Amino acid sequence: MRIFAFAACTLFAAVAFEAVAVAGPAAPPPAAAPAKPEERRLTVVVTPFVSSSDQEYRWLGLGLAQALVTQLLEVKELNTLTLRQVASAVRKDNLRPEDLNEESVAQHLGIQLGADAFVMGSYTAEWPEVTIVARVYRVKDKKVEKTFFLNRPIEEFMTLEKELAKQVFAQLGVKGEPQTTVLGTKNLYAMHQATIGYELLNYQSMSPRSDVTLPIGSIKKAKVHFEKALRLDPNYSDAHAGLGQALTFLGDYDNARKSYAQAQQLAPGGFNAQAVLGKYYADLRSGRSDDALKGLDAAAKARTGFVHALGTLGDMYNHLGRHREALAMFTRYNKLNPEQPWVTMQLGYTKAKLKRYDEAIKDTQTAVDMLPDSNSFKVELASRYIDADKLPQAEEVLRKALEKAPKHPTMNVRLGYIYLLQKRLDDAIPVLERALQESQNASDHQRTRQLALYDLSRAMALKKNGPKALAYLEEAVKAGFKDLDEIENEDDLEDVRKDPKYQQIVDMVRKPNG
Repeated sequence: MRIFAFAACTLFAAVAFEAVAVAGPAAPPPAAAPAKPEERRLTVVVTPFVSSSDQEYRWLGLGLAQALVTQLLEVKELNTLTLRQVASAVRKDNLRPEDLNEESVAQHLGIQLGADAFVMGSYTAEWPEVTIVARVYRVKDKKVEKTFFLNRPIEEFMTLEKELAKQVFAQLGVKGEPQTTVLGTKNLYAMHQATIGYELLNYQSMSPRSDVTLPIGSIKKAKVHFEKALRLDPNYSDAHAGLGQALTFLGDYDNARKSYAQAQQLAPGGFNAQAVLGKYYADLRSGRSDDALKGLDAAAKARTGFVHALGTLGDMYNHLGRHREALAMFTRYNKLNPEQPWVTMQLGYTKAKLKRYDEAIKDTQTAVDMLPDSNSFKVELASRYIDADKLPQAEEVLRKALEKAPKHPTMNVRLGYIYLLQKRLDDAIPVLERALQESQNASDHQRTRQLALYDLSRAMALKKNGPKALAYLEEAVKAGFKDLDEIENEDDLEDVRKDPKYQQIVDMVRKPNG
């Protein structure tokens, strides 16, 4: 039986606002007593600041958020989410950039991300000055705790973030002083180029299980912007890390590693989170899994609040089939932040891999209770019931959810799969066709489209309609379905295997360039 990958894994892996995930030099951490990794700690989220003026300066808001996240990552008594983590949640909910200054959005995202405190705000950039309005929002209290107003010449932007960080530290109860020059450059134009470069990479996922791939043109443009930033400031750590990511997505892993090494070398303390995440992905994609794991593990130990590394480690252990180690990692993360729905969901997924089905269902139900409006979480709950061979319960979850969202592609493809398992072909086919139709023009439903085509192939084979079954199978392979073991061992396809067309399709999978 098919064990489903975590449908909401993009909550921490899919990329948006890629430019402003943490980076930049790191000085010694503030003078705060270190907390034990297992203790429940305050979880803080920073969202990109929203421009209230000319969008020409929108990148200033991204840079300001980047600086604050970098500052907060140095504080041992905090869990600090990267802007990559925040951005995938923003993308998942189809939020607009201007929504990120709304208290209702902070409340919603706060629950989704398991956050205790949100730092958000807006700014007006009218040359030669920038005015910033920042707020600390407490999720449990549902209110703004503190508002800060700052005004400076734009040329002083590099020092403005330190003053803001100092006030945020005080409001969060953090001892010690923020570091200086966290952005890694004193050249505002270099920062501008690097930010544009990261924005162009913003939809490339670094999840081990993701098939999302950016257009090659976007990656090449990003590379050009990072190169421009480095011409303006050759010692700009964040630009080296961004260049490494562009090279990684282009498949130039050796040169990417050189860029990551340069980024780490230029960052005081040897820590640049963008370089850490990028190098992990380069190692993963080039078959150096052990190096990827070592790098993430070292980063998680060096910055105990860098929970993104813990989540990525757990995800990668699952990808490698090392589910007990994945469970240990997600359990550790859950102790740090027990109200994080994604982590609770991952615990359920991992326990299903270990055949602890009742526990898996319980954990996933807990995650659904945290986010009752999340369709992707309901898909996961249905999947855990499928794993446990409790098909009526899985069907009930999806049918109820589809009453509110009848066109949801993933819920439809999963319901069609349940019908297919029960050989209810007349029920399965129209549902799978609906999933196929709704996933046609959605780039983030690429996997849904593959599965809809493949399951329609199976259904048509069972209906003794060989030509249509093979047509769907060929479409599935062309759409990216490459699971040769699944195709060759699926009993439902037995009747079409004697057809020469079947062998041609199998050869397409074996020799994709042949």
